[in-house]
Amino acid sequence: MGGQELYAVDGDAGYSEASNQVLLKMGKYMETMLTTDADFFNDHYVLDPTTNMPKSQINPESMQELQKQDYYRYMKAGNMFLRSQIDTAGEDENGNPIVFEIKTRATAPLRYDLINFIDYLDYHIIKQKGQHSSYEREFYDLIRGGFLKYIMQMKIGRMQGAAIAYHNTQQIFGFEYIKIKDMEKRVFGCEEFADVIFSKSLALMEKIFDYVLEDQQDSITDADETKTYRIGMYANEERGLQVVFEKFENDEIYFDRFRNYYSPTLKDQIDYYLSHKV
Repeated sequence: MGGQELYAVDGDAGYSEASNQVLLKMGKYMETMLTTDADFFNDHYVLDPTTNMPKSQINPESMQELQKQDYYRYMKAGNMFLRSQIDTAGEDENGNPIVFEIKTRATAPLRYDLINFIDYLDYHIIKQKGQHSSYEREFYDLIRGGFLKYIMQMKIGRMQGAAIAYHNTQQIFGFEYIKIKDMEKRVFGCEEFADVIFSKSLALMEKIFDYVLEDQQDSITDADETKTYRIGMYANEERGLQVVFEKFENDEIYFDRFRNYYSPTLKDQIDYYLSHKV
């Protein structure tokens, strides 16, 4: 991809902070809680209400090192090198070692109305079946909107499943371990179809990257020169996949891209591209 050059791919929240910051931050807090010794977590992460400080203090270097302890598995697909963060490991029912993901899943009303999430803190999962306040509703939403991205992440990391904690940011209502094979069956019907979709999706992504880089090859004159390319992909029922591309000569221009152009009428990324030529 792009000859001998190397390119890093990262997410882009756009002109405004992502609306799911509350759940992203809560997910990190809960993952730390679920993978850290209880006494250590309570002493070093939980604030004492009388002092507003943790009960025990550790030096900043140790705390910084503790917070950086992320582990990854990698895979190569075509000319792309992918990574998936690993949360934890264990053993299956036969004693074989497995690697699995930890997922914190907020209840449906919080996810649907994140801006007003505080209004739904009294929403509890209290029954097995039903259209609301039930495990059935949360699992149904997982099939519709959660399993697909879980499957892709776990395939990259060669994980066997995910331990899911259902919560409302104030209380955890239960845990469930779901094998990746069960997720694939719910979404694609079988493991074989899931493998095909996974490989074809990666091939499509690589083709898009190659097309952009080949188009910009003439503008790359200095091997030491860094450029930022911004690629947006939007699904359209009538036109299929739409790809939008922007080029920035350096990071300063990239981070300054929305500072001089902002309007309260902008509702999402598509509005930006429809109202402003780039």
